[in-house]
Amino acid sequence: MLEQFSQSVLKYRIFFILASLALVAIAGSGLDRLKFSTDYRAYFSDDNPHLQAYEELQETFTRTDNVMIVVAPQDGKVFSPSTLDLIERLTEAAWNIPYSVRVDSITNYQHTVATEDDLSVGNLIENALTLPAEQIAAAEQVAVHEPTLVQRMISSAGDVTAINVQIQLPGVDSSKESPEVATFAREMLAPYLAQHPDIDFHLTGQVMMDNAFKEAAINDLKSVVPLAFAITLLCVAAYMYWASGSLVTTFSGTLIILTIILASILFAQG
Repeated sequence: MLEQFSQSVLKYRIFFILASLALVAIAGSGLDRLKFSTDYRAYFSDDNPHLQAYEELQETFTRTDNVMIVVAPQDGKVFSPSTLDLIERLTEAAWNIPYSVRVDSITNYQHTVATEDDLSVGNLIENALTLPAEQIAAAEQVAVHEPTLVQRMISSAGDVTAINVQIQLPGVDSSKESPEVATFAREMLAPYLAQHPDIDFHLTGQVMMDNAFKEAAINDLKSVVPLAFAITLLCVAAYMYWASGSLVTTFSGTLIILTIILASILFAQG
């Protein structure tokens, strides 16, 4: 039966070639619906118990998607007027990040001060450039000893701090929402990078990490995949030339194998 099929393929080769190309074209038409997802839920099935428990937790309380801007002065002094002023400005600017619902930093931390029977609540740091040194020192002592801040928004040594932006993604199209947030955050931070060469900035958080998977895959498609193609075809061409000694055979054989590879990719991905 296999021999009869092989003979039929050879006898009606034009038909089989056209039919194969048509089949590849039909399957490959699905490529326009192929997209990258930056949602970590794509790694789990809908009935995964861990995912269900996590989503129930988020529905009960709130989502934990975030962008965190880490600020690390090279002199190791977060509590200097210039650095605190920078954090104030970054905290205000971070509200403009798409889908942001809350921004937390050491400067807008709501600190409570008791004076006899009165309680006053306000930002821990306000107008840093005008604050006296003793008030800044007092604020530093509050920050590095406050359990809700230390090792969360400020290091215990007071040399690194962060602005945390809580993000509420709509969840309509994850392939666009996370990149939108990541791109805006980078563009927002760019002027500060130029203005403060003495400070190291880092972007992290759930949204940035999710987006990194997409960016890594795209970079691979642009660099690793073409390189893999080139190495494969080079090895095939070398073997063809070694086996036949003919440049014509080498070229045609390599072209045929390249066609098979491309057709397989189009068919499978499409």
